[in-house]
Amino acid sequence: MEKSIFIADDEKEIVDILVEQLGQFMPEYIIDFSFDGEAALNKMLSKKYDVLITDLNMPKMEGNDLIRNLGEKNMEFYPSKIIVMSGYINLHNEKKVIENIHFIEKPYDINEIVAIIKGS
Repeated sequence: MEKSIFIADDEKEIVDILVEQLGQFMPEYIIDFSFDGEAALNKMLSKKYDVLITDLNMPKMEGNDLIRNLGEKNMEFYPSKIIVMSGYINLHNEKKVIENIHFIEKPYDINEIVAIIKGS
């Protein structure tokens, strides 16, 4: 079964860079994306993704609403790992993890994202 990552972020440049970097570091993963939360939810309810990387602030549906809606609509499609990225959170150099949800600050470090996905 192929492994897959879904990226939801309204900043096209970030999506483009993430797709390129993840493709280099993790070529075994299929990568899909959308630029708003509502489109992300629709795509993610039609296919199970292993990992969701989402921004918090997006048009049509914010990242926290995307995560909540995925869980409420169909847990079968809920990803095993979720990475929430935002330039609007301050983690004070702590790693914040709630269940399978990891919070990281923008600008992100691709090595941190890869380590979370690989579970190291």
